[in-house]
Amino acid sequence: MTPGPAHALVAGAVLALALALPASAADADGDGLSDAFEERYGVTSANQADSDGDGVVDSAEDSDGDGLGEGGEERSGTDPTDRDTDRDGTIDSAEDPDGDGRTNGREQDERPVPPDLRPALAVAGRDEHPRKKACMTQHGKSRVVVCEFGDPEGKVEVVLVGDSHATMYLTPMSLVAEERGWKLTFMAKRACPAMLGLSGNNQWRIDRGRTCGLWQQRVVSRLGKERADLVVLAHSPAYKLRKPSGKVVAPWKRTGQWRLGLKRTVQALPQRTTVLALGGVPRNFNGNPVKCLRRDPSDISACVTRRQPADARTMDVGLRQAASVTRARFGTLYDQICTYDPCPVIQGDVLMWRDASHLSETFARQLQPSIERLLLDALDPQTQEP
Repeated sequence: MTPGPAHALVAGAVLALALALPASAADADGDGLSDAFEERYGVTSANQADSDGDGVVDSAEDSDGDGLGEGGEERSGTDPTDRDTDRDGTIDSAEDPDGDGRTNGREQDERPVPPDLRPALAVAGRDEHPRKKACMTQHGKSRVVVCEFGDPEGKVEVVLVGDSHATMYLTPMSLVAEERGWKLTFMAKRACPAMLGLSGNNQWRIDRGRTCGLWQQRVVSRLGKERADLVVLAHSPAYKLRKPSGKVVAPWKRTGQWRLGLKRTVQALPQRTTVLALGGVPRNFNGNPVKCLRRDPSDISACVTRRQPADARTMDVGLRQAASVTRARFGTLYDQICTYDPCPVIQGDVLMWRDASHLSETFARQLQPSIERLLLDALDPQTQEP
């Protein structure tokens, strides 16, 4: 898209005005979008940083699905309600109006790290649930560690089970439990998927998967005695899976192993229990974004990563397939995390990652509204009343 002189003049004037005004006047809700932009298009509110209440700041939303967040649309001078603003057959994120070889999509996060970043880069690697270590079964151990949150006498019981990725959901889910009067039980083991018969390279190297398999069996046995209304399974999608025999599962066969693992697990649980299998979060294929940002805090775009197509997310595909033929449900927050392409590493002033694959505690807490919706959608309506 090559803007004409009039377009460039107007865009320049709007940018100059935004920079000249005090931050409070140019962006009253602090969402990274100017009030003028929000009022012009009406897609988001100039008075609410998260207009649709899903935990995603407005500047990171992508209303028209063109790969540009609203912040990227404002930066590029494109229309957030039209995927192809100039109607030339190229979506807005793929345009390169300045001819520098970098598309609008690649340039949308070309900005410095916010000075008020939360958490700060210096402490981001430790921004995790405070009880993560105490509430998790460690390598080489098979005893099920149980932590409880919310109301211990709650009429609704939700159980969160998984590996270290499950701890990313612990804070927002415990907040939901507290507000709704639910009981939340948490059980997790490092690098061990909570699905029967599944193990990865790490567990195999430690003890040929023995303690991982024992832990899985003990979790399922415990769940058989619980009155859980909902069991939520959450895992890393990055496992190099091995079969119980130790045979390495070829990458193109991992989908089938995830499908089989969920089917086995659902069949072993009581009929009264609903199972919600969560899809994986995006991984940063460029390595640890915290380290990347510390190397050069002047350009966030150097640390972003590509969005994986849905059919390339092996674990998610397998879980979806298993959910379609069992009583399990499948849910994902991928679109709330990777809202545009390439996936952001910072939304507003919040750092999304604490390492290459784990969300920061600060960002995960922000996702509480979206996580609550997943839980409510999975629960029987009759069990949801506080």
